[in-house]
Amino acid sequence: MSNLKPSSRTLIVLAVLAAMPGIAEAAASKAAQQFVATAGHAGTYEVQAGELAVQRATSPDVKSFAQQMVTDHTKIGEALKTAAGAMPLPAKLDVKHTKELAELKVAPAGSFDALYLKQQLDAHEKAVALLKVESSKGDDPALKSFAATNLPTLQHHLEMVQALEKTQSK
Repeated sequence: MSNLKPSSRTLIVLAVLAAMPGIAEAAASKAAQQFVATAGHAGTYEVQAGELAVQRATSPDVKSFAQQMVTDHTKIGEALKTAAGAMPLPAKLDVKHTKELAELKVAPAGSFDALYLKQQLDAHEKAVALLKVESSKGDDPALKSFAATNLPTLQHHLEMVQALEKTQSK
């Protein structure tokens, strides 16, 4: 390899590195990896909490909202997986979301809907903020595009849960 020009050596080294497993993951910035982890935890929680609410909610409107969360966040999760490329999505829920899901599982029937909506309001406020930052300041083009594409859906979810909270508290 010493007979090659410096530019040829660089290309060979880059080709070898690109072929090695894990290089794409290692090359991903810490910020991108953190975004994937945070969004992955949130999305998994949304699907699991929604499935639980479809079974346990007493209000037909809350059940309908929950079903939409399952449907939409399943699709968003698949889009995140694609955008993340070689970066792994979390295999299980983080401590915060595990605790919230446990609270929903043991909530008395009469207070389940209110607790679910409270958690959904908090979750969607955080998700909207997360995607706003990623869509404007993210350093990974695929994740930045993912955030920009899915931000309107999450903003709509936030509006829906805000409206539901108002009608359910009457």
